[in-house]
Amino acid sequence: MKRALIMILVVLLLGIALNGFAGGSQESTTAKEYPIGTIPAEPITVNMWMISGTGTEWVNSCMQEFKKSHPNVDLNMTIQSDEFIDTNVITTLATKPKDVDITFFWSGTRVHQLVKNGSILNLDSWFKHYGWNDKYQPGAYNTNFVPDFGFAAFNYGWYAFTPFYNKDIFKKVGVTPPASMPDFWSMCEKLKRAGYDEVMGTSGKDAWPLHLIWNQMIGRYMNSKDVAKINNYSTLPKRTAQDAEILRSKGAVQTWQFMADMKSKGYFHRGVNSLDWMDAKEHFASGKSTMLFGFIPFTFLDAVAQDPNFPVDYFVMPETEISDGGLTIGYNDVFVVPENVAAIKKPVIAELLNTMFTNQSCIESAIKNGINPSNKSVTTEVITRVSGNQSLGRFFKEMAGKPVLAIVDVWLSLPLIKEYYNDLMEVTEGTMTSKEAAQRMYELALEEVN
Repeated sequence: MKRALIMILVVLLLGIALNGFAGGSQESTTAKEYPIGTIPAEPITVNMWMISGTGTEWVNSCMQEFKKSHPNVDLNMTIQSDEFIDTNVITTLATKPKDVDITFFWSGTRVHQLVKNGSILNLDSWFKHYGWNDKYQPGAYNTNFVPDFGFAAFNYGWYAFTPFYNKDIFKKVGVTPPASMPDFWSMCEKLKRAGYDEVMGTSGKDAWPLHLIWNQMIGRYMNSKDVAKINNYSTLPKRTAQDAEILRSKGAVQTWQFMADMKSKGYFHRGVNSLDWMDAKEHFASGKSTMLFGFIPFTFLDAVAQDPNFPVDYFVMPETEISDGGLTIGYNDVFVVPENVAAIKKPVIAELLNTMFTNQSCIESAIKNGINPSNKSVTTEVITRVSGNQSLGRFFKEMAGKPVLAIVDVWLSLPLIKEYYNDLMEVTEGTMTSKEAAQRMYELALEEVN
C-alpha cells in the first residue's frame, strides 16, 4: 500500500513537472520565429511612432486598408513632433523600449547611428521575400542599406528640392526659367532691379533648407560620380583622408560660393538667417519673394492651400559644363524597426510595410497627401490623374531616364552636423569664405577618419 502511494505521488510529481515544462514550452512560443508572409491568427497590437504632418493621414489610410484583411491586428499610431523624432528616437531605441514596434525616422547618418548602437532590426529577409529593392526608384538603395549590416530601413517616399516661381511676377518682369547658369544670374538681377527685394526665398534659421540648396548645387558643380562620393561618404565602412578630399574639391568650393553669392548679391532675404521655414513659405505665398527653393510636391500643395489660383510652377536648376544631367532626389523619410520587436509582430509589420508600398489605394493616398511613392511602377499618368497637377506629372516625365543624384541627407556624424549647419549660415551671412567652408568640411570629415 505504502509502495502504491509512493508510486502515485511520483506520477503526480512527474505530471506536474511535465506540465511545467509544457507550460514553459508554451510561453516560449512567443519567442519563436514566424515566417514572413504569414500573419498569426491571435490578437496582435502594433505600436507606431509617426511624425506629425500630412503623412499621418496617408499612414492612417494604409492602416485601415491593412485591417480589412487582418481584423485581428490592432494598429496604434502615436504622433510625435519633429523635435521629438530628431532628439529622442536614437537614445530611446537604445534602451530597447517595449512600447514601440516601428517608428518613422530620417535617413542618412542617423540610421547609421542606430545600426552602430545595435538598436534596429536587420530587414534583409523582408526585402528578399517581397523583392522590395527591385521595386524601388533608382537611388533609394542608399537610404535603406548600411554597409557591413544590410537593409536597415524602409523608405516610402522621395522629394526633389528645386526652385519654384511665381508665374505672374515672371511674366510681369519679362523673365523666363533659365537655360544656363549665366541665365540664372541674369534672371535674378532683372527681378532685383524690378523692385523685388527677396528674389529667392529660403530660411537659414532652420539651417536644413540651406543644406538642401547646397546639395542641389553640388549636383550642378560636380558630375554624378563626384556627387556620389559626397553623398555616399557617410556609408563608407572605412573612411580615409583621401575620401575626404572631395569635400574641398573645386566643385565643393563653387557650391559654397553659390550660397555666398546669393546673399551678397541681395537675392536671398537680407535677414535670411533669422527666417524659419514657415516664414519662407509665407513670403512666397504672399508674393514677397518671387521664387522659393522648395519641395516637390509639397510646395505645390502649400501654395494652392493658401490660394487655389496661385500661379506657381517650378524649374530645374540649369546644368554647367561639369554636371551631366542628374536630378537631385532625396530619399529621406524611412521607417525603422526596433531590434527587440516581438517575433510574432515581425510578419505583421513586414506585411503592413508592403501594403504601404504596393497597395494601389495606399499609393493613391500617398500622392493625395503630397508624398511621391518610391515604387517605380508609379507612372506619370498616375501622378497627374491622382494629384490633378500637370506640373507634378511633368516632373515625373522629366526625371525618367536621367541620373538620380540621391541625397543621403547629411554625411557627417551627428555631433558634427551642427558645426556644418553653422558654417552654412556663416557663408550665407558672409562671415566665412567659400574656400574656408570647404576646408572646414574637409577638417570635420578628418575628425571622423581619426
